[in-house]
Amino acid sequence: MLVHSLRAYIDVLLRIGFRSLFFRLVRIFTVKCGFAIITRPIKRVTNSLIIGKCPSVSENEDIFFNWWLNQPQKVFKQCPQIYRELLSNWLTESDVSKLRKRATLACSGKILAFRTWYADYGDPTNWFIDPVSRNTWPSSVHSFKIGHQPKDNNLNDIKYVWEVGRFIHLSDVIRYLFFSKDRNIKYKTIQQIQSFEDKNFMYSGIHWISEQEVAIRTLFFTRLLFVLRSLKFLNTDDTLLLMRQIFAGAMFCYKENNYAKHCIANNHFLAGGIAMYMTAVAFPWHKHAKKWKSKGRDHIIKCLNQWNNDGGYIQPSHNYHRLALNYLLYAKLFANADN
Repeated sequence: MLVHSLRAYIDVLLRIGFRSLFFRLVRIFTVKCGFAIITRPIKRVTNSLIIGKCPSVSENEDIFFNWWLNQPQKVFKQCPQIYRELLSNWLTESDVSKLRKRATLACSGKILAFRTWYADYGDPTNWFIDPVSRNTWPSSVHSFKIGHQPKDNNLNDIKYVWEVGRFIHLSDVIRYLFFSKDRNIKYKTIQQIQSFEDKNFMYSGIHWISEQEVAIRTLFFTRLLFVLRSLKFLNTDDTLLLMRQIFAGAMFCYKENNYAKHCIANNHFLAGGIAMYMTAVAFPWHKHAKKWKSKGRDHIIKCLNQWNNDGGYIQPSHNYHRLALNYLLYAKLFANADN
């Protein structure tokens, strides 16, 4: 057993280098001894995260909401009428019908997983169920105690469950809302996000493990928030819910992206930087916006060396290459918004 373990670590050392191995061992040690768990306690995401140069949410939520509505919108500034006209030009009747189907099913827990097949997570959504095996991952264990790979044969790859927690399905919901202004879809989407918050405390369960998964979710929540604002679909409770989750995501990436920097210096590292930078640009009044922007921008710039001079990417995968380029497009969008 000891010889096997030594061989495994030597193999890792040869593949990822001493620094990455060192930081991985530090993470394992701090989790095993409990230090990482103590410094990252499981806690519910609350309005206490909405702080900065703004009216106090704790004193009057509606005053804060009306104040925010009058703040300049720097990101996702689509004009509903123009975007609706563009969609009408781009989409056929069949496309619109399929979009309606995807958006409606997504609100009921049936997600077009990996854009290829429908995975049923139930209605209300079961955030921990493996849609293939129908078995569940731990829901209340500290995130750092859960490995990315299952320890038994009852569970498949964790990405099957991460897929619903990324909220990529919001892309269909957002496009359909521009097209239809379906308030029932909007209501069910907010219900789904509220369910996520109620069932997924910060640092609890599988949806607070990976900085990239958290970053993707933060991106889509931010996009949804500003789209609903443009459509005049927002109320105070919707706004506070989405902001709580967005700021929790930025805080998570700020704290955890250094691990990605040394151990997963690929699309994971880039995604964490994007989430921090985007949140700072979108909410410049937030108390932590300055440090989010500084660290996020620094990480994004460091990630540029992931590309070769010929355009090739550090990961020999078309999907990851495409994903990383998509992240850079978002970085460009937010940088333009920030002048």
